[in-house]
Amino acid sequence: MGFAPLTVDEYSRLFKEKDELLFDKMTNGEEVSIAGLKVHKHKAIEILQKPQGYQEFMTCYESTLQLLASGNHLGNRLNASTVIDQFELNEDGKVVIKQSFIEQLEKRVKKFATSEKAKKMYLLADGIIEK
Repeated sequence: MGFAPLTVDEYSRLFKEKDELLFDKMTNGEEVSIAGLKVHKHKAIEILQKPQGYQEFMTCYESTLQLLASGNHLGNRLNASTVIDQFELNEDGKVVIKQSFIEQLEKRVKKFATSEKAKKMYLLADGIIEK
């Protein structure tokens, strides 16, 4: 038994409410109770038997968060909020850059293209990236 794939709607929950999302995935959204008492999701996830692949997922998740926090060669760092703002899960289950973020970047970059030559260079670079 493993996790069902993330849906488009669940992607942002992965970074906002990881424990609740994993709990819902493991229990199909059902609550857990012991002796008739409801157990909060944060505590219940600690006592539930984990499905196959759970530990590998958690290791990958934590490594990804550390990598994002460490930044890139420019010193840019990402956190959960920026990941949610800039990336999304598409219908094929792949993480892609949001179109709105691409448009925001294009708007920022175009401000620096003040000459015709700079604009042509931008379009050339954009064409290379697309290929």
